[in-house]
Amino acid sequence: MLDVLLLHDADTAGLAEALAAVLADRGIATRAQLRWTPARVLVTCGEIPESVLLKAIDHGAAILPLSGTNGWLDLEDEEPDDLGERLVEAIEALIRVGARAGLADDAEVDRALVAVDIRLARMEDEPHLDRVCGVLALAIERGAPIYNAGAHDGCARLYLHTARALLARLEQTLDSGDGPLLGAVADELAGAVATVEANPDDEPDAHAWALRHCFDRILLARHTADAVHSLDTLFEDLRRAGRPLTAS
Repeated sequence: MLDVLLLHDADTAGLAEALAAVLADRGIATRAQLRWTPARVLVTCGEIPESVLLKAIDHGAAILPLSGTNGWLDLEDEEPDDLGERLVEAIEALIRVGARAGLADDAEVDRALVAVDIRLARMEDEPHLDRVCGVLALAIERGAPIYNAGAHDGCARLYLHTARALLARLEQTLDSGDGPLLGAVADELAGAVATVEANPDDEPDAHAWALRHCFDRILLARHTADAVHSLDTLFEDLRRAGRPLTAS
């Protein structure tokens, strides 16, 4: 069953409540708050801020606007019960479409897993930080569209596969010149994997985000390290040229 978010403005609060009751009678639960866990369907009554709509779309939600600009239905032309029945039909149609789309999502996940495995296979025996970050960036590049299409489980599987595969390589090569940095990366990955494995009953999107945040932290740390190294090089070049930076 799809997760349905029902939002309304001040003028349509009563209608939204009536629609929620109709949906509940048909076994479709709704919620009225935009949490960090995105909904698969967003039903809007009245005028909803564009930022909310864009956030829902970015996370793969299908939008069913009942009124306002480009509304799907005119609220003034139908009673809540009739409107609710039409809304149920639309949501059930989305469920059927989503079930068929799952086959395509599975194929896309499989292709993404193969792409990550190929990148891993091309890594040399010693996985320097640049190559590790390249694998993480590829996983995000392939995983984000999968997540946004609604295949949260597929995205989580891709990220978890990537993290585990990198961990297996890192644990064998921590004696390289990048050892301390790679050790920190391994700790970060191990922590995220442990979090996911310790909470198997969590929703797939929670697993996906736990791993994605881990990947983002590693990539950010790499970029920060590059920036610091560049500054150190600049300061050394200026010092050698007799133009050191001072505090004045």
